[in-house]
Amino acid sequence: MADFKLEEEFDSESFNLFMDALKDDLNVANASMVMNDVVKHLNSSLRRKDNLLQISVETQTLLKMLNVLGLDYGLTKLSASDKHTFSLWEKAKQHKDYDQADVLRNDLVSKGLLS
Repeated sequence: MADFKLEEEFDSESFNLFMDALKDDLNVANASMVMNDVVKHLNSSLRRKDNLLQISVETQTLLKMLNVLGLDYGLTKLSASDKHTFSLWEKAKQHKDYDQADVLRNDLVSKGLLS
């Protein structure tokens, strides 16, 4: 996953439902329901970690929807060091080494990678 790159492909069916809702007298409530469904599918795919292409498609779909709403959500490119810090943080949490996990988390927060 180190060299994973987002594909340009997106879920046109979900995007079209989103756009149809907005075209229907700017029905933001229905449009946000479509976005919520995309987020649910994306979260499910992320938990399973089994299909990177699906994760990419769902991410692109969500980013495209946000862009229509005027929200430009830039993605942060992680350095090898940042990826390593994330990995160490995850391992510390798994091993219940919470003091070390807090130190690593604070480092990630100070870099603006976590909030």
